[in-house]
Amino acid sequence: QGVETLSLRMERHVENAMKVALHLKDHPSVAWVRYPGLPDDPQHFKAQKYLKGTGGPMVVFGIQAEDGKEAGKKLIDSFQLFSHVANVGDARSLA
Repeated sequence: QGVETLSLRMERHVENAMKVALHLKDHPSVAWVRYPGLPDDPQHFKAQKYLKGTGGPMVVFGIQAEDGKEAGKKLIDSFQLFSHVANVGDARSLA
């Protein structure tokens, strides 16, 4: 996980983020998705300018639920492949 492979890891993060954003956008349990790579995102124009036309590696979304905070906690607690850490560009998925 050195700097030698950082550019490749970031390319993959960006590719996967777009796939996740597209999947979430069509999911009935998702209220909204924010990902600058999506053409209808309010920050898409900035992604075109500053992120070389990509949306970057991060996707943000809201859960369609009466109690969003509780639903979010339940979702994060159910993850089995994600870690609660804050290292963007890491080889692991983050939640």
